[in-house]
Amino acid sequence: MRDEFKKVEMKIIDLIPANWFKDPANSSVWMTGFRIVRGEQSELANGYTIDLIGTRAFVLYGQIAYLVNDTNWELNEQGIPSCKVNIKNIKTPVGFWLIIMAPYKVDGIEGNEANVKRAISSSTGFLAAFAGRNAVYEKIYENIFDIGSGYVTVFGPVSLNPGASPKPNFSKANVALINEAVKKIANLNERTRTRLELAFHWYEEALKDSGRDAFLKSWIALEVLAMPDSTNIRPINEALARAYGKTIAETIKTLGVGRIFGLRSRIVHDGEVLPIKFILEEYIQAIFADVLCDMLQITPYYQAEVIRNKPEFDFEKILTGN
Repeated sequence: MRDEFKKVEMKIIDLIPANWFKDPANSSVWMTGFRIVRGEQSELANGYTIDLIGTRAFVLYGQIAYLVNDTNWELNEQGIPSCKVNIKNIKTPVGFWLIIMAPYKVDGIEGNEANVKRAISSSTGFLAAFAGRNAVYEKIYENIFDIGSGYVTVFGPVSLNPGASPKPNFSKANVALINEAVKKIANLNERTRTRLELAFHWYEEALKDSGRDAFLKSWIALEVLAMPDSTNIRPINEALARAYGKTIAETIKTLGVGRIFGLRSRIVHDGEVLPIKFILEEYIQAIFADVLCDMLQITPYYQAEVIRNKPEFDFEKILTGN
């Protein structure tokens, strides 16, 4: 016996809660779409609208339409990027879909991207906790719909400007240092080598991300490297003090690891939503490199000092996201 479904066409504007805006013509909504897999048609005959905290979710069986930015980035030998922008209008085949919507621009006041992304991410995790991983199996798009004009803002792949980071260092001296580090790691006990592998894993994960997630993953890498048995940051400060030939007090004051740890705690434990600048990601990764050199007893890179000497490095503004 075949389940029968009634065909219903819905426009985005029909899905927006009336109480979100006083001036809809000067407002917009952020929408993130997910593919649901292994869904049951019998459960989704009429779909669901679920009002969450600060967002609204739509679970449905059918087709959805959205825009994607299929931009292709190419780099020449000098690392200079060029791109070809290609906006595509996608209409899916019949399937199971989840759309999470949140208010973005509200009554003419532009939204905070970090806050909206966090609200949608939290809603995604909440639904996955109750409905299972396959309820949010694959994120397929993010669009911002402007209610007044009907325009849609499309997000494409994020590419880091290679000019923001230094040139790769494959000088003979640095390759010799890398080989020395490999030998030192090979001579470590198995437990320490395993810990280093995990630290390098989180370091690499941080490189693939940006903003708050890159910051937290960079800190996890540093924590695994230098704080294996406690939450005390003293081992990091001791390693940096040895590397830079400073006292612990000088290191605490100059390099500010404790203040970075405080920022991490405010994000993780207090739920603060702060914009994380790229230079802070670089700084933690530089501290990681310096601590690693101390751990392996090889010539330090002094990478943290290099980052601190950049003209744009303003520790107070970096820590507050200003």
